[in-house]
Amino acid sequence: MLDDERDVILESLLSAASARRQLPGRALSTEDLVYLRVKVSDEPGVLARVTRSASELAVNIYDIEIAHGIEGTGGTLLLAVDAQQSQMFTEALSALGFQVALEQ
Repeated sequence: MLDDERDVILESLLSAASARRQLPGRALSTEDLVYLRVKVSDEPGVLARVTRSASELAVNIYDIEIAHGIEGTGGTLLLAVDAQQSQMFTEALSALGFQVALEQ
């Protein structure tokens, strides 16, 4: 893939993600949601560990995307959660050994 093609594709994906976040029908407004990027390994039970943690903390995951790694070694979960609960959820996931980054 050429660098200019990569930039066009990346811009298109970012634009689509922004538009998707503004779709109606969410319980919270988009301003009240943040995205957590959670690095995960490709093994059974990983998604269950993340969602179980959310359940135990009563954190609603409004949206979830799974981006698989190229080599099949792992990937990234993109989780839309209530901004007011994001710090607590980030800390819980970090305590479970996940690398978490906040995206607003």
